[in-house]
Amino acid sequence: MSYEVVTKTVSAQPLAAVRRRVLIRDVGRTWKPALDLVWDFLRRHEGLRTDGHNCFLYHHATTGEGAIAIDFGVEVIRPFEDEGEVMCTETPAGEVVMTTHIGSYAGLAAA
Repeated sequence: MSYEVVTKTVSAQPLAAVRRRVLIRDVGRTWKPALDLVWDFLRRHEGLRTDGHNCFLYHHATTGEGAIAIDFGVEVIRPFEDEGEVMCTETPAGEVVMTTHIGSYAGLAAA
């Protein structure tokens, strides 16, 4: 599969997310349990999402720490009250570089 990489300016997008502090090598085993919590929350709160995508928001460490905070989330249509480990956060606004991967997670590295 070939990927088109585009640059554009975006507005902030609300997310339902679970934050975890993980080493980058552990993202592969951390993302699914975190997203399972988010999707359970969204099933209990109908109307909070339409066709939102999974979104991982990396908060890069500035102190040389090994672990970084990552918000494992799903795009939602409006802000909401935090519940348990699921928090309302948002993506940053500004210029982004992006591509879209459609298919299994096994092929994600190609994107």
